[in-house]
Amino acid sequence: MSSYLLAYFESDFSEDDVLKLGTRVDALRVERSWTLKSPEVINQFEEDSRSAPEDEEVRTVGAVLHTSDPGETPATPVEELLAFIDAMSKFSKEHGIDFGIQYRDEDIASITNGVPDDGLLQSLNEHW
Repeated sequence: MSSYLLAYFESDFSEDDVLKLGTRVDALRVERSWTLKSPEVINQFEEDSRSAPEDEEVRTVGAVLHTSDPGETPATPVEELLAFIDAMSKFSKEHGIDFGIQYRDEDIASITNGVPDDGLLQSLNEHW
């Protein structure tokens, strides 16, 4: 299980926003059953992300949904991906946080002011 869908904060955020995302992801975990693993919050600093001692470490904050690889069984239903994207879109709209969307290590789309890119579903279909 090496595939994942990551929604990460692209806009400025506060520690309160991080806590609110945790609350939203906790609720999402119990709203439905998940094929592989329920969504999780990501809040980590990248090791060796500083090019100079005075630079700030790169911090990734967001939510991740672990998914099956294409063709793998059990396959992650597309409904789970859509539920995850819908939850992140609602969070974006309610809290003014924009998200970047990654599938594996590839940036595929974004959610801005609660609205996913037009090409998000197409990108998922290409990868799925």
